[in-house]
Amino acid sequence: MKLHYNPDGFTIKEVTVKNGYAPDRMLQQGDYKAELISEDNKVLYGFNFEVPLLLFTDGGQSGRLRGSVVKLNETDFVLVVPFYERANLMIRDKEKEYFVSLSPESLGKRLIKMGLWMTAGGIILVVFLIVKKKVNERPPNYGKKENPYEMPPGRY
Repeated sequence: MKLHYNPDGFTIKEVTVKNGYAPDRMLQQGDYKAELISEDNKVLYGFNFEVPLLLFTDGGQSGRLRGSVVKLNETDFVLVVPFYERANLMIRDKEKEYFVSLSPESLGKRLIKMGLWMTAGGIILVVFLIVKKKVNERPPNYGKKENPYEMPPGRY
């Protein structure tokens, strides 16, 4: 899910649903805690994370490499979480709670289901590879018109 952060809170910019595995979150660090909450207020999944507000820059000047750190006030970033129908996202820090609805009605067009597109893309790729193989298997004179009046090469 692509989120936007500013000092007022979090907003969802886009949600992409793909088949696969959610991260195991063995190493958790950060000032924020994200929880997926069911309709009956049960925690389905939770983890700690950090909002990436530090931008590391590199640059060269007069033959010397210099770097710096820029602290951002707002940023866009991606969180990978398992998808649950009708779940809501609760993000907490030490001072506030941010509630973000993940219901299909609230997301509207921001919800992109990738399964159908991945399947269609896979089918197109397979058809392309089959056609390419068939083209490569054709004899070298395939498609050339033979002239019935042409004499075969040789001495006469």
